[in-house]
Amino acid sequence: MNISNRAKITISSVIAGLLTHFFSDFLLTISSLYFVNKYALKNFDFLKFFSSISDLHTI
Repeated sequence: MNISNRAKITISSVIAGLLTHFFSDFLLTISSLYFVNKYALKNFDFLKFFSSISDLHTI
């Protein structure tokens, strides 16, 4: 019975660690996308950006 309790604790801690890792990455991605969308894209011109990239590719 002691071994099964230890196994349950280990499995639950592994699952909790995976969940927290996944959710922290998810929240970090969402917050960075929100930050980029809110602050950077206001003054960001996609056409200018893509035209500069295409100019670089032609060179």
